Amino acid sequence: MRPWVLTLTLLGGCSFGIVRTRPTPATAAEPASCRSYGWVVPDVLGGAAAAMGGLLAANPSCTDCEGSMADPQLAIALLSAAAVLGVSALYALVANTTCRINLDETPAPPEPSVANNAMRRTQAREEARRLHLEAVKEANAGNCAVVRGRDIQVRELDAEYHAIVFLRDVAIQRCLAVPTS
Repeated sequence: MRPWVLTLTLLGGCSFGIVRTRPTPATAAEPASCRSYGWVVPDVLGGAAAAMGGLLAANPSCTDCEGSMADPQLAIALLSAAAVLGVSALYALVANTTCRINLDETPAPPEPSVANNAMRRTQAREEARRLHLEAVKEANAGNCAVVRGRDIQVRELDAEYHAIVFLRDVAIQRCLAVPTS
């Protein structure tokens, strides 16, 4: 078999490997998107060229030319490549249409303020945890005045952490139970 026929067959159907039915996810910098219909063009052109070559190989138009005989193996190879490329082009059209439908249903990326709020909450939680650990050390050392100050700071930073973690710590409970003088 000729090398260019094998190459055409192996490269055939590039849409199968490139086009997807799901859009690429949106990021903070770029919206969700689908791949282009442009991938259909190489498949259609390659399929048409392979089909014409296969038909010519099966039935050469030059009957009085020296050495021009029908080559059934080449014809089968080229027509097979044309079929693969044609199916690949059809797949690309269907996949792109499906992707565009799914694109309409893809949620937009979160607003930067939402991401910033989540980052601020995470930082506040980390700071509340750091203050909590300091308060535990102070409570174990008997410095309940410092613990009361940390109690207010942790509550202002992260009320949820304060209620669920800070106030349930035994060492801190002992300090907060002592009346202030």
